[in-house]
Amino acid sequence: MIIYSKDTVFCGYSMPHPSEAVVNIRLQTQNNPVIEVFRDGLTQLVDVAEHIEKTFEAALETGPVDSATIPSSSSVINNNNNTSSTSSKSKKSAKQSNVNESMDIEEDEQKTDKKSKKKTKA
Repeated sequence: MIIYSKDTVFCGYSMPHPSEAVVNIRLQTQNNPVIEVFRDGLTQLVDVAEHIEKTFEAALETGPVDSATIPSSSSVINNNNNTSSTSSKSKKSAKQSNVNESMDIEEDEQKTDKKSKKKTKA
């Protein structure tokens, strides 16, 4: 959902190792602070998940659902945020203006684990 924000220039993630509960997120924005764009994206993701859950539960109660009555995912996103985004638009905007912020976000667990490992080794 973060990639759909008009302020997102770049968004990517990596998992250093599949057995660790760590995800590294790289988010680059323009105009708005990174944390604001990140929180808005997560809020939109929760909204979409809730919509899917309600639609599923309604379908279980009422039986088969006509496909014409199911809104597309893009309409749900646009209704929740009233934004539209294209990657080429974001790329052009990024080239034309200075990127305000770039921030790597990691789970606090990883930082805490590294600090505690250093303390125990010392």
